[in-house]
Amino acid sequence: MAGSLVAVASVILTMPMHVPHLPDRGGEVSATMSSVGVGGAFPVMVAARRQGVEVWCAACMGTGPNSMMVAEELGREGITVVTSDVVGDIGMKLVLVEADGFISSVVAPGVEAEQELASLQRLQLKDKDMVYVSASDLVSPAYQSALEGWLPDFPEGVSLTLALGPQIKEVDPEWLRRILPHIDLLTMNRRETDLLRAVLGRQTLHDALSEVMKPSAVIVRRDSSRGCWVTDGPNSEPVKVPAFPSQIRDTAAVGDVHTGVLCASLLQGHDPITAARRANAAGAIMVGRPGGRNVPDDRDVEALMAQDSLT
Repeated sequence: MAGSLVAVASVILTMPMHVPHLPDRGGEVSATMSSVGVGGAFPVMVAARRQGVEVWCAACMGTGPNSMMVAEELGREGITVVTSDVVGDIGMKLVLVEADGFISSVVAPGVEAEQELASLQRLQLKDKDMVYVSASDLVSPAYQSALEGWLPDFPEGVSLTLALGPQIKEVDPEWLRRILPHIDLLTMNRRETDLLRAVLGRQTLHDALSEVMKPSAVIVRRDSSRGCWVTDGPNSEPVKVPAFPSQIRDTAAVGDVHTGVLCASLLQGHDPITAARRANAAGAIMVGRPGGRNVPDDRDVEALMAQDSLT
């Protein structure tokens, strides 16, 4: 029986705006606004759930209208919230999507950054479960303290995934070095790879990670439309997993969906290369669907992979 994905990463409301380019300092640009959606760990959880994996949301949730909206969306996707609400509300992220697909964000945090050690310790994890953590939360002192306090008693047989983000450059390098030895799956894009190398003070990713990560750790580096690179152990040679052909219409949440399908595929027993190939298929489907909300399910992924094998 496959384990569950347990997301202790935060969930936040998002307000996407499509702009031709970012405004100059003190300037202004016109934008086309999409409807308010749910971001943070939400698309990761949805992507995993639609692959048939059980998903638990262990994020810090509030009692306000933003939190109620998120709880409803999670319920629609069949995702179970396993933490108690705290007084307050989750925050919001303004997402600026440029014409070339490049995304910049401004975050107004709320209670999602107030994760507590006691809440993590109450989680009933079982063998083969996977815990998902986002580097976006690691800038919060409360979150850092809760996570580091939890790791010494982390259950045997449960894996830990860390998805990098732009905020990794704000994380204390020494704290990060204490956390990385516990990570079983590390995911990032090309820019985040450079940021991680800079934070750890190394010239290459191999030098940065071989010193601190366990020999069995899997590292996945997304490389935009070129696919991704998979390293099965920080001392192994990276293997390129090519992308599927796609027509890019919207890049919103594509990296999150890639990560969600990657996690789900590993939980289902696929090897890292096959899991990455399934994640690439999900990413190719996602970029062809405008709006950032049409997360592919397992049938979509299998259909594209079957079609590709025939060409």
